[in-house]
Amino acid sequence: MKQLIHVTFVIVLLQYTSINAQNNLDLIDYHEAVKVILSHEYEISEIPVIAIIDGGVNAKHSDLKKHFWINKNEIPNNNIDDDLNGFVDDVNGWNFRDNTNDISNYGIGSWHGTPINGIIGTNNINSLKTNALSTNTQLMNLIKGNSVTSIIASLDYAYNMRKLYNNSDGKKGAFIVAVNCSWGKDLLWASDYPDWCAMYDKLGSVGILSIHSVPNNNVNVDVLGDMPTTCSSDYLITVTNSNLNDEKIYDAGFGRISVDLAAPGNSSYTTLNTGEYGYFEGTSAAAPYVTGTIGLLHLLPSDSFHTNVKKSPAETASLIKSVILSGTDPILDFTNLTVTEGRLNAFNSIKLLCDSLNEEYLYKTIFNPFQIITTYPNPAKNIINLQIESSTDNEVNIAVIGIDGKILLAQNHKTAKGINLITINLTGVLKGLYIIRLTSNEISKTIKLMIR
Repeated sequence: MKQLIHVTFVIVLLQYTSINAQNNLDLIDYHEAVKVILSHEYEISEIPVIAIIDGGVNAKHSDLKKHFWINKNEIPNNNIDDDLNGFVDDVNGWNFRDNTNDISNYGIGSWHGTPINGIIGTNNINSLKTNALSTNTQLMNLIKGNSVTSIIASLDYAYNMRKLYNNSDGKKGAFIVAVNCSWGKDLLWASDYPDWCAMYDKLGSVGILSIHSVPNNNVNVDVLGDMPTTCSSDYLITVTNSNLNDEKIYDAGFGRISVDLAAPGNSSYTTLNTGEYGYFEGTSAAAPYVTGTIGLLHLLPSDSFHTNVKKSPAETASLIKSVILSGTDPILDFTNLTVTEGRLNAFNSIKLLCDSLNEEYLYKTIFNPFQIITTYPNPAKNIINLQIESSTDNEVNIAVIGIDGKILLAQNHKTAKGINLITINLTGVLKGLYIIRLTSNEISKTIKLMIR
């Protein structure tokens, strides 16, 4: 079978402004998530590392070079494997295609790898210059070749460096928390590549999540296959592409079983291989939003979280995946197309992480006393789902009210502290415009509902 590699392409759209470029971050509530990180003074003992497996990077880009991971146990350019990890002078990563330490691709860089580095790690959020997702992560670049052997070797390097970090209490290796893989091989099945699929559980065992983009084609990967999208692992997250209107990009893969969530990769303003800035599109741009959010979550000002990272790296990685998937905003356009049927929301994920850790001091900072997060579908037919947020355990009264003020339906529900999902049966309610009113502890919230 012919193996097709799915990557994205760069589109420079000069008619947009850098302010427009921030809309992707606003959509995933990134800035609200950052406020949580900055809400308390906290010194992170180790900055998280994101491994980017791609085609190389412009190592001279002014906004990237300051964020490259540096192997502190390797002396540059002495032709000696100082840290005894099997790689000579792997100061910033490794080139598995050519078996060298050159992550710049002979100074050429990469039209694909450089923008992905920028989405995850550049530091110009305050100037609105890029769609940077985490200003406090380090970027390790690993160049892969086209062969499966090269792919596995790249993943194995990340595994060994995190394992070395864990076993040496941070003295050696690298604190890699995620691997960004904005690529894959179309029309292939996990059953034919057991060694490749096994790598994701292996990486997860030391605390690394792997994030993969899906094909840039309107294909159901559950039916037609894709690697590694069809691999089954608790430590693999697969991402499709959405736009600023929360619509699925037509040329983006989907799969109710194999594709986890969407992220707004469309119109991503980032670092270009030219040394300047521009727009980058495709599912390849969507995956780094998830990867960058994982880096951000690892900056949480929580002693218990960072203790868990050290003591139970695999369990922590599994928890991070859970809050990423559970924190998605439900999006009508992804109904029956992905596992979550939703789009990444960094703020929801960080709230769920705080909730799972029972960090009350953080919890009170970020959770609203009582609010409606979203309703879906809206317009509705027979049912309506309500996402409700509460800072305490509560009892809530839900009423469906006609435009004449008549209450057509009223129910009481108990909600737990955190984000709750309540489903209301609308059978028998006629078509038209209504108001849903939620009342708890004398606080009332309303939202419009159209029944069709």
